[in-house]
Amino acid sequence: MFQRRTSLTFIFVLLTCLWGFAAVRPAHAATLTVTNTNDTGAGSLRNQIAAAVGGDTIDFALPANSTITLTTGEITINKNLIINGASATNLTISGNNASRILNITAGTVTISDLTLTNANAAALGGGAIRTTSTGNLTLNRVNLINSTALDGAGIFMGAGSIVTLNRSTVSGNTTTDDGGGINNEGGTLTINHSTISGNSAASGGSNRGGGIVVYQNGTATITYSTITNNQSGDGGGITIASSAGTGTVAVSASIIFGNRDVNGTVTVEDNCSFIAGGTITDNGYNLSAVGTGCAGLITTNAVTTNPSLVALADNGGSTNTHAIAGGSSAADVIPQGTLGCVQNNPDGTGLRDQRGAVRAGQNSAGGNYGGGLLCDIGAFEVSTLTPTAVTLGQTSTHTNTTAVTLFLITAFCLLWTSTTIAIKKITK
Repeated sequence: MFQRRTSLTFIFVLLTCLWGFAAVRPAHAATLTVTNTNDTGAGSLRNQIAAAVGGDTIDFALPANSTITLTTGEITINKNLIINGASATNLTISGNNASRILNITAGTVTISDLTLTNANAAALGGGAIRTTSTGNLTLNRVNLINSTALDGAGIFMGAGSIVTLNRSTVSGNTTTDDGGGINNEGGTLTINHSTISGNSAASGGSNRGGGIVVYQNGTATITYSTITNNQSGDGGGITIASSAGTGTVAVSASIIFGNRDVNGTVTVEDNCSFIAGGTITDNGYNLSAVGTGCAGLITTNAVTTNPSLVALADNGGSTNTHAIAGGSSAADVIPQGTLGCVQNNPDGTGLRDQRGAVRAGQNSAGGNYGGGLLCDIGAFEVSTLTPTAVTLGQTSTHTNTTAVTLFLITAFCLLWTSTTIAIKKITK
């Protein structure tokens, strides 16, 4: 009887272990491939996004310089998703001057290595992209260009949304209201090694933020970036308008120069406009002209002379940038050990500019002009080194709970099995 009970117990535990392995083992995310430039149907981008489940990746098997043109309206994303355009060189997605391109209503979405252009949301916010309160968006090496909208022609951020730009460019976008490039209506905006250029918020009046506007309790953190050649009626470069909230803007190692407030002859808000209620944090080594509204951002080791920016162009890398001319006031400013400016690591990794070119502070041959190990201000680093692709990812410091759980189940099952076999031998 004892042996029979032991055998039944052994079978029960074995089945429990097998069930545990099946339950804990994570489902593998799938990769869905876009195989044509059609707007709808099998193999189209719209179809693959609709078919994807949370955690899947969309990639592309398309020739270089392909354009996907939307003809049936915007594409909605409401799940965790990765859209990776790296396999299709110079991939473009067009709104056909008729609709928004992407409406992100939920989920964590990462988009890399493509261009979004010619979107039109004239009666709504968000030309190329709109995010809602539950949207979390990261753009890696993405161009948002030549789109129009009521607000936020490049990106419109709903309250509570999170948007991060890494090595990306927002340029040539136009709104009839606020935020020519980006309108942040109470979200969390982070801009790293990126360019905001040539955007416009109307042509006069009180329209705010040619490049960026931050409303309510929104935040913007801007690092090693260039904001130039934008215009609006109130704050050509960046406006923080948080009279109804506690918005904050923190800027470091960035250029905010050459923007224009076109409201009559006013020039005191060409680059920045800060309305009561917001908080400004100068994290050092910024460049902007005196008397153009950015006084709160040029208090610590600042540069206030013309950086001699060259016109926006393809200077290498995946996105267009403003190069800085020889002898620029933005060159060789940031010292070693400050704001990530450190010598090159043995494996060649470390701080790089928007194009992927190594920062001068990491160039063992010395700086660009003075021969010292100093980094440049803004998105572009003068360098004789060829830009390389930079893979951006997240490194987690959290424990892998799946692996730990599988280990514990395995240990328990092995212990029970060996104990049961031993008992059966003793009772024979």
